[in-house]
Amino acid sequence: MESEKKNQKVIAFGEVLLRLSPPGCQTIRSAESFDIHIGGAELNVCCALSCIGLRSSILTTLPDNSLGRRALAFIESAGVDTSKIRMRKNARMGLYFLEIGLSPRPSRVTYDRKESCFAQEDFEEINWAYELEGFSHFHTTGITPALSVSAISAIKEAACQFREKGISSSVDVNYRSQLWSVESAKQVLHELTRIFEHLIVPRFELERIFGLSKDTPEKSALELLKRFNLCSVAVTSREEVSPGIMKWSAFALDSSGSYPRVERTAIVADPIGAGDAFCAGYIKGITERDIALGLKLGCAMAALKMTLKGDVLLYEAEEIERISDHEDGSFLIR
Repeated sequence: MESEKKNQKVIAFGEVLLRLSPPGCQTIRSAESFDIHIGGAELNVCCALSCIGLRSSILTTLPDNSLGRRALAFIESAGVDTSKIRMRKNARMGLYFLEIGLSPRPSRVTYDRKESCFAQEDFEEINWAYELEGFSHFHTTGITPALSVSAISAIKEAACQFREKGISSSVDVNYRSQLWSVESAKQVLHELTRIFEHLIVPRFELERIFGLSKDTPEKSALELLKRFNLCSVAVTSREEVSPGIMKWSAFALDSSGSYPRVERTAIVADPIGAGDAFCAGYIKGITERDIALGLKLGCAMAALKMTLKGDVLLYEAEEIERISDHEDGSFLIR
């Protein structure tokens, strides 16, 4: 069993972005400089997986210029395998701008990713049978199919291979209203959900994407489990309990029953990437056939990520484990 755990390796498919944020809680309108971070939902998952000892690789496209090479160097430094990354000449990198809000002003994302190298990529040439060799789990999000028809086709082709090879799979709904309409998202995400084994879905997307009640999430999750013949469903939720304080929670269902809700509270330095950190912990549980572990670890990682600036959770495995085992991490380590 121990050797089986060591052989686990996760591949994720999605776009890598450059994030520009005004320092502190300034607005774009008033900012005179920007902090730079590298991110993207699937990359965020891979980086967090690396923190907890799971090998990971990102299949993506980057521009062969200084921006792309900066992203490549960051990905390598985070311990993520870069052998599946394609570098493209005369291409542009997707950008997004993030304003961190303070109540009552919300945080706000502005995208500049149209015609990025990933959105323009023709994925038909990918040999998924080859690319998936040696991997035990495949992950993507609902952001990726929103970027191009080619990306949708690529996910479907990947599914044919990972199902044939017996590779487990997960998809995080991650609906983005700035990228596509609810109607388009429903059509595509319903189809894609049927080809994945494990679904991660925010509570408010139960209604918006699947037409189910967000007020009775346990009942809605059971309906999703049956409707799409899934191996497991995890429903996540975040709630601002007071200005700057966020409660992250999640529960899960699989064919054997339900797993109680896990809750963690954090002081928020940066809200981006918490869901991706949760996914990493949950995938760890999937690969070890321990959904309860996935929930506990995922919620701790989501809460921890919110205390850190940037998109990515970069933290020591021992510290993540310690925090996941303690409800209150506000003590001093000397």
